[in-house]
Amino acid sequence: MRFDLQAIEPVGWFFLLFQGVYIPWKAWSARARLAGGPTLPPRAQHFRNVIVAQAFLLPIALAVGFLHHMELYPRAWPTPASWLQAAFTLVAMLVLAWPRWRGAVARHDRRLYFFMPQGAKEQGLWIALSAMAAVVEETTYRGVTFSLLLWITGSAGFATLIAAAFFGLAHAFQSRLSMAIIFVHGVLLQFLMLQSGSLYLPMLIHFLYDTIAGLMLAKLGEEAGYPMTQSADGAP
Repeated sequence: MRFDLQAIEPVGWFFLLFQGVYIPWKAWSARARLAGGPTLPPRAQHFRNVIVAQAFLLPIALAVGFLHHMELYPRAWPTPASWLQAAFTLVAMLVLAWPRWRGAVARHDRRLYFFMPQGAKEQGLWIALSAMAAVVEETTYRGVTFSLLLWITGSAGFATLIAAAFFGLAHAFQSRLSMAIIFVHGVLLQFLMLQSGSLYLPMLIHFLYDTIAGLMLAKLGEEAGYPMTQSADGAP
């Protein structure tokens, strides 16, 4: 494999460092703060904060894509084969995640508090957050990051693995097992993007997965007696 370090602009390198170093560091810092804090912030406030942060990242990704002449949103309708692969991808992601969800709820993992929307208001914010994350993260990782890495390495496989690794590390707030599963999700979504020729189906599957995850975790939490309050008591 031959690397072409001049294949992208300096802003592209800055973007890769931002995605591969800064974002994971921020996620890990948030995890450390959670571990030491006596109480948790209101879920609705947390959802709003994440939506704002995602909204901040989108124009950065779009600007980098524009400067590198990327066609991130082509006018191409997915084929029936692409829709079939999308359905398979969603099922595979849910099958991978289901045992982890049940295990984390049974352990009363404290981080689950942020993934269990309660009531119509929180559920509405969760769905909005899922939609925002789908657009921003697919544009960022499966679109811009993948393309930059592809131009540098000349290998779609290598670019897929590194972009998926960045995607997993960006979720360092969660457990190591969750990060590994999210890495696999990133690979599956990248394959879907490459097969379908656009980001539209990966965005849809990402949105559906996140929406289902929040609603199902909330349901599992209620059934298992997971503490839904802001106190750290009972949620180790």
